[in-house]
Amino acid sequence: MINIAFSITKPLIRKEQARFLFERFEHQESIIFIARDIQTGRAVGFTQLYPVFSSISMKRSWILNDLYVIEEYRKQFVEVAAASDCSCIIFGRNGSMKMALVLFNGVTFLDFVGFYDVIYRLCLFNKTKDTTWDICGLTDEVTDELGMRVKVNVIKPDLSKYDLVFIPGGMGTRKLKDDNEFIDWIRSAESATYKISVCTGSLLLGAAGFLKDKRATTHPNVYDLLEPYCKEVIETRIVKDGNVITAGGVATSIDLGLFLIELFVGEAEVNIVKKQLDYPYSAVGIVEV
Repeated sequence: MINIAFSITKPLIRKEQARFLFERFEHQESIIFIARDIQTGRAVGFTQLYPVFSSISMKRSWILNDLYVIEEYRKQFVEVAAASDCSCIIFGRNGSMKMALVLFNGVTFLDFVGFYDVIYRLCLFNKTKDTTWDICGLTDEVTDELGMRVKVNVIKPDLSKYDLVFIPGGMGTRKLKDDNEFIDWIRSAESATYKISVCTGSLLLGAAGFLKDKRATTHPNVYDLLEPYCKEVIETRIVKDGNVITAGGVATSIDLGLFLIELFVGEAEVNIVKKQLDYPYSAVGIVEV
């Protein structure tokens, strides 16, 4: 463990001086920082850290998940993904992110490909150039709703080893939501920082218990199937509730990918990707809880 302590002014909190201790831990392929108040020893929430970072010169700063990180501190903080309820900062080592893209029999491939063709472009940008992904499933080959076959390159991995787990939809989700083997496998993603779905992939996140007390969405034709699994179904295209992000039907997969590009690297990079895709549209119906 490496402790980093420094003193700064918190202008939004009565302008008093404050000191924080950042504890550094390594877990598998992640580096974790937890900020603690030196006087009380208690973990500090990221909303309390915001004025800390905003009080420092914002030269060459960048933002991710509502937490500012100064470029000069980047090597200390790595690439940051801040949990919404505490200051635990977790992301892949050296700015890398490892993604699991889940496939299954009966998938809608456009759900998958629309997202995949956008999100892999994270590798084009310096901040996320070390992003990697695996195409995961329970078998070495899956068949979509119409009979197209695709090879899986990692069979039944431990999903806790990934920073982001993405699940597309398709008619196969109707059976898989009640398939104990499949859902137990999806539950291994519990510690993954980001849990993402498009279309009826949200039914699988729900069956695994990841939507409990969360607001979520799915394909408009099956809002009723999602209701038992979440706090509230929001009839819109993309819902971000903490680090769980669900999206609507099929074509929303492209907008979902672009939403994540903006989340991880920025609006300018989204515009670059949209030009590459010849995609002139702007996303609508995005709800952030």
